[in-house]
Amino acid sequence: MNIALSKIVPMEKLADVQTLVTEEGIDACSQIGLRPTIEVSGFSSGYTGNGFKNIVPGCAEARLNVRTVHEQNTENILKEIEAFIRKETPEHVKLTIESESHGDPISLDIDHEIIHSIKGMLRDVYKKEVFHKHEGGSIPVVAEFSSILKKPMALVSLCNADCNMHGVDENFSLYHIEKALAFVAKYWKSNSS
Repeated sequence: MNIALSKIVPMEKLADVQTLVTEEGIDACSQIGLRPTIEVSGFSSGYTGNGFKNIVPGCAEARLNVRTVHEQNTENILKEIEAFIRKETPEHVKLTIESESHGDPISLDIDHEIIHSIKGMLRDVYKKEVFHKHEGGSIPVVAEFSSILKKPMALVSLCNADCNMHGVDENFSLYHIEKALAFVAKYWKSNSS
């Protein structure tokens, strides 16, 4: 869930692309975070320096990023993907697959009373109406916390929409830091009794 507290910036502008291709009836945030995906996040082969070289590459490496979603088992999905790749790889190709799992997915209840309580606190801190939307993310510890603590989970994004999360120029405005600290103080005070 993303609780937005700043101006909504069109996803195309944030991604610096002309258009986003999504399934019919699904917005970009839901497509990115709530739908299963397999994406090539890196590929290396052949000559990659300046200029042109006429060669036949002897090896290649691809890096895949797999997003599993609620009701999928990450380990099973990885096994199925590996089996498919092995089946489709010609016999004369030497194939090595390395994989690592970062946990199973979880779906949070965005209609839980804790969400309404958090929205009220954010409304008090920001003096604005709060927009919330069910989105996805990759934070494996959330599923583990939910499993161990048996408590409802809420994820609250307290950054600016154009923060360039995980990018080289990731940023966090002072305004949002101050508001985040005020929210956290209010949250802990309300839950300390």
